[in-house]
Amino acid sequence: MNAPQPTSQELDRPRSCFVIGPIGNPYAKHGSPELDAYEHHLTVFEKVIAPACEKHGFVAVRADGIAHAGDITEQVCRHVIEDGLDEMTRQMDLITQAIETIGTVTEQNSSELLVLTQANAPMSACLASVARFSSTLSTPAGEMHAAAQEFATRMTALDSGMRAALSLIENTPPKERDEGSLEFLEQLVALEEASRIGLSQISSFGTAADGMTLLSRHLRKPVKDMSSAVKLMLSVGAYIGEWADKARTLIEKTLE
Repeated sequence: MNAPQPTSQELDRPRSCFVIGPIGNPYAKHGSPELDAYEHHLTVFEKVIAPACEKHGFVAVRADGIAHAGDITEQVCRHVIEDGLDEMTRQMDLITQAIETIGTVTEQNSSELLVLTQANAPMSACLASVARFSSTLSTPAGEMHAAAQEFATRMTALDSGMRAALSLIENTPPKERDEGSLEFLEQLVALEEASRIGLSQISSFGTAADGMTLLSRHLRKPVKDMSSAVKLMLSVGAYIGEWADKARTLIEKTLE
């Protein structure tokens, strides 16, 4: 997955947390249960939810806070896409960069070992080369692991948003679903198709990385970081398939 580098404005833009829950009726009669419910839930939102979100860099958005600007389902989907998928893509780019660096370092070391072998260099020279390789590999391997942990955290949070958006669409009668909802569902299907190749390549990379431990004990730490990163990504990557499966079902029902 390739995406343009985020601008400083995009990095500074706070992420949104779409809050789905009881709202109540702000126009109900004074003293009525409906108005009491509205005031209670508004207090919880303002005093508990919003401050907690702000503490962690999120802006809490209530459903009734954006409904005036358009169809609520379409806007939930847009929030998920803008604040979730874009961030996920940036994390994938960081991981891809780390993998490319690992590939470059590995190729360089392989060339060095080939030269040493052809020159009948002593074993000590070969072991020293592997030790240097391990040291150089540690940085991108650590970066890959850190990026994968962040990716997993983002994906877990995004999964909640995706399921909420899909639930909203599912609960909207097919004939009342707008074009924005259908476009959102189609994007999820396309996302799975695009990510399938990437996740397959990451799986193959993990298999190759595991084989490095046979070269030297010096490589155990960077290989462990790479293997853990791969396992994390494949684990949370399964969410994408689940979203797409649900999206296909909803597309079929929408087009019936």
